[in-house]
Amino acid sequence: MFFYIRWMKQFLLVFIGGGIGSSLRYLMGFYLNSHKTGIPFGTFTANILGSLIIGIVLGYSYKNNLLSNNTILFIATGFCGGFTTFSSFAYENHLFLNTGSPHHITFRKAIDTIDVAVDGRKIRYGAPYFEEGTNVNFVEQINENNFEVRTYERGVENETLSCGTGVTASALAASTLSAKSMSSFDIHTYGGNLKVRFSQIENGFKDIYLEGPAIKVFDGRIEI
Repeated sequence: MFFYIRWMKQFLLVFIGGGIGSSLRYLMGFYLNSHKTGIPFGTFTANILGSLIIGIVLGYSYKNNLLSNNTILFIATGFCGGFTTFSSFAYENHLFLNTGSPHHITFRKAIDTIDVAVDGRKIRYGAPYFEEGTNVNFVEQINENNFEVRTYERGVENETLSCGTGVTASALAASTLSAKSMSSFDIHTYGGNLKVRFSQIENGFKDIYLEGPAIKVFDGRIEI
């Protein structure tokens, strides 16, 4: 029941936002598109404005952590999705979560072929993060409950074999995008296999647990 209520609330937010955006898009096209030259000034203007709006929304949300997921959903997916032809893709192609450290999560295919050091660095230093930066997680869904994750870690400035907060953020992002109510995911990283368990609540998650084996990987001695 909870999942159904949450889904209906998000659906209505996107529905209302999309209706407002589509109506404004129609009015701009009606008044600004040139029928004499064939140049779609209204469409061009809507796309530029929509991209600026979604950039401001995402940047403001990430930097200040003041906008709820539902507010971003209303503006980015709903309003901008209806107002423009492509701006909402920038939002829907990734998620951002803070699980003790900031994580950009992007879902891709064939992540084994990605140059994580190169692609991760571009996102880490790019808009809207810039010098403050973020960790970057490339996530591929293997099946309903299994995902593979590769992480570019801020500070290390390279790929790390396994990142606990990154794996946790990736699992919560996958749950956010899932059409079903999920409570756990199995995650494979180059460093090993992990499981993330959690409970969904109206505005987020609680009872989040990261499980995995504890294995000794290094032994060193320092002579004084």
